Amino acid sequence: MQKQQGSVVIGLVILLSLAALFGVYWGYQKYQAHQHMQQQHVQQLMAQQQQIVLAQRAVHGNLPDEIKVQPTERQALVERTPIQTQPLSARKEFKCDGREHCSQMRSYEEAAFFNQYCPNTKMDGDQDGIPCEQQFKRGI
Repeated sequence: MQKQQGSVVIGLVILLSLAALFGVYWGYQKYQAHQHMQQQHVQQLMAQQQQIVLAQRAVHGNLPDEIKVQPTERQALVERTPIQTQPLSARKEFKCDGREHCSQMRSYEEAAFFNQYCPNTKMDGDQDGIPCEQQFKRGI
């Protein structure tokens, strides 16, 4: 009787092992199919993008892949002399360190540097390119 129960247990273990292997195989097949579909989708998107580029080039001509943006009118209004005419070594005294407000600036030159080169500054409320106008009495 015990011999028969032992063989039943072994048979169940083998059956469960085969079922687990089949489950892993089935899951892997599903994964492979999903990966293949994703690759096809990416290739389709790339082909669509190429078609869009060709259509735009047909309308606008053969433009370069990268266009250098000219300074905007706002940038032209900025008083650049204090920063731009200084040698690079003199400009190194300022560095982006997280300051964002006029109250944190010690000079107009520092405010102009931060406004031009540092992200998230809040020193030019009227967007005319002149930072901290009230504090440093510029552009008023």
